Amino acid sequence: MSVSQDFLSEAKRKLQELDQKDTDRKRTAELKNNLEGYTYTTMEKIETLEEFEKVSTSEEHRSFIEKLDDQVQDWFKELTARPAAVEHANKYIDELKQIVQEWRAKKSWLPEERVDEVIRNSEKLKNWLDEKEAEQKKTCVFSQPAFPSEEVYSKVFDLQNKVVSINRIPKPKPKPKVQKPIKNETESREQNTDSSSSHPSNSEGAGEETATEQPVVHDEL
Repeated sequence: MSVSQDFLSEAKRKLQELDQKDTDRKRTAELKNNLEGYTYTTMEKIETLEEFEKVSTSEEHRSFIEKLDDQVQDWFKELTARPAAVEHANKYIDELKQIVQEWRAKKSWLPEERVDEVIRNSEKLKNWLDEKEAEQKKTCVFSQPAFPSEEVYSKVFDLQNKVVSINRIPKPKPKPKVQKPIKNETESREQNTDSSSSHPSNSEGAGEETATEQPVVHDEL
């Protein structure tokens, strides 16, 4: 049994996705470890640094540590939330290609300019994701992230709303056929009767002429 080229291509694509997910998982684990080590080191320095205690009160000291801890927790969440958001966005972009194909096959009445607009927005989202992911890879784990996961979900949600709006456009109703008015049967009979009474037939006229033109018979002498 021969294996089709499409099957091989699909299997190769899935293997590449699995490899990429494994690489991302390892990178996320490494970033978490680095971030955790950075957090502990920073807090230890803050708690033992005499200069910091001289320029801040105990209350300010505690507030600073709490804010740092909150920020670190946000970083931890984004390490897993951001890749998940990107994966969700890419999956929807692929699904949208199938949706557009179904529109063109089964819903030809949809405005072409609206469909083209959705395709352009999808391509913009894909380009934006690629740029932000490349930027994030160059960003230090201790720096502000290049983009948050919430921004990704917001852009996908906007695109989904436009798709739903187009998909709800109803099929236009066919124009009703114009039928010629049908005369009433009674009116038709009346018209035929009037026509017959106003125009006597040729047979009646010929009978009258025959009766009038009969020769006169004379008695013989």
